[in-house]
Amino acid sequence: MLKVFSVCLGFLLSAVVHAATNPIVVNVYDRDSQDYLRVKIHSQVVADSLFGEPLITCRAKWQMLSANIDGNTYSPNNFPAELVSQVRLFSLRMIFQIDQRSGFNAIACDPGHLGATGDTRWSYTVAGSPDWSRLIRDDIQNTYNAPLQSQFALNAAPESPGYLSGDDAKDLYQRVVLDGKHLTGSWVRAVALEKASLNLWPLRRHLQELQLVAEEKQLNKRRETAKPVAPEAIDQLFSDAAFDAQLRNAKSVSLQTEAIATSKDALAAIQTQAAQAERRYRQQLQHLQDADACYQDGDRQADQLASLVQDMRGCLESWSNLRPFYDDRERYGFRQGDRVAIEAQYSSVTPFDRGSALVRKNGQLLSINPQGKVQRNLGDVRLESNDFSKAGLVLVSRDGLHGYMNARGELIIDFSYQEAESFDSFQRAIVYNPDAGKLLIDEQGRVILRGGVKRDEDKPGQYLTVESYTEEDMGCHPARVDVEIYYQRHDADGNSIGGLEREAYSRRKICLQG
Repeated sequence: MLKVFSVCLGFLLSAVVHAATNPIVVNVYDRDSQDYLRVKIHSQVVADSLFGEPLITCRAKWQMLSANIDGNTYSPNNFPAELVSQVRLFSLRMIFQIDQRSGFNAIACDPGHLGATGDTRWSYTVAGSPDWSRLIRDDIQNTYNAPLQSQFALNAAPESPGYLSGDDAKDLYQRVVLDGKHLTGSWVRAVALEKASLNLWPLRRHLQELQLVAEEKQLNKRRETAKPVAPEAIDQLFSDAAFDAQLRNAKSVSLQTEAIATSKDALAAIQTQAAQAERRYRQQLQHLQDADACYQDGDRQADQLASLVQDMRGCLESWSNLRPFYDDRERYGFRQGDRVAIEAQYSSVTPFDRGSALVRKNGQLLSINPQGKVQRNLGDVRLESNDFSKAGLVLVSRDGLHGYMNARGELIIDFSYQEAESFDSFQRAIVYNPDAGKLLIDEQGRVILRGGVKRDEDKPGQYLTVESYTEEDMGCHPARVDVEIYYQRHDADGNSIGGLEREAYSRRKICLQG
């Protein structure tokens, strides 16, 4: 039987608090090279409170100022306009400084899906409600100095971001953000870009194509000079100078031909990378739209971000305070305040998430709406947890295999693991299959780490992989097995932390005397 965790939410009345920010000019670096874009980013952010929980929404738009590729700086005018429109800036994370009294306390916010450079429309965004204990960072230092107003954490991100405790964050949020607006005029002191991804590949492709054209033109020129000598000039071939010139030209043609082959291979690789980056960009929009329960078909380009959040509040209130209850017949239902909104009739349930909930009735898993109407019958699928992840995924199983589903009953990660666990607060889960061993995956099902992965329970957000494992049987005198294991520590993105760590121990063995 699943245990239902009900959360008592006290409703706080508050007006949406809007913060105007000045645009910032930053360098956005490519993770795989030293290339970067120089961009101007405009951003807006609003804060609110819903049922006693923080509600944060931000959005952005951007303009490309220049591109630095292979050490050369290019203006957007150096490229065809249609190529510049294909350059992508996505997966942004903005840092909004909220308090100067005690260091650089800040709130991080994802502004959503940006359009093309120079687009006058704001990004497509969805309001978020982070946990109090992961709301206000207290490890941001010197971020807002002019030289560092960039991706300060892209290549040197902290192993685990530092946050104020839940109680301290709640106090600061109420005092500085919600209540302080009348005294300060704006709760945002400064803004910086923490991280972002970009797709520079269309520009690289253009430069590679220009290089290939120049190389082919040079090759044709070389070939012109290497034409057969006319019969009347045949005697010239027997001079040493003419012979050496012919050899040099033949060698030059050969080298140029090899260079063109290399350039064509590079161009093919660039085209592949460009397509992959474009898919990631499109996936971000799809992910946001899937998570947007309140505005599936609505206008996300509202002129006023504050009014967008107020509209969302009405949508969220229709289901956010629906909570499960358990009756004396050992059945679950849902209450809204003291009122029974959906009668107790289910053997197991999840809370509502993004306007839907999963319930199990008569051996069938169902997705229901806030009125209790069945949206989808999922058959004999079992709930292995009632805890949705940040992206709205819950652990389920069928026929002994585990996968992950959202509240609308859509299977996001297929039934493919013999063992699995729920996603943690870093959006990572450890899964197991005999052929692959223990893997660390993200909420898109992508494998982050392989090799006997396990969590470091003392250091949240860090994971260990087994690099080597040896056993030495000491026999029956003494009766033990000596074990030596070397681990590598990683962060949630799979980056290595430090060197190998050794663990050694002995375990007893049972010896049967014949």
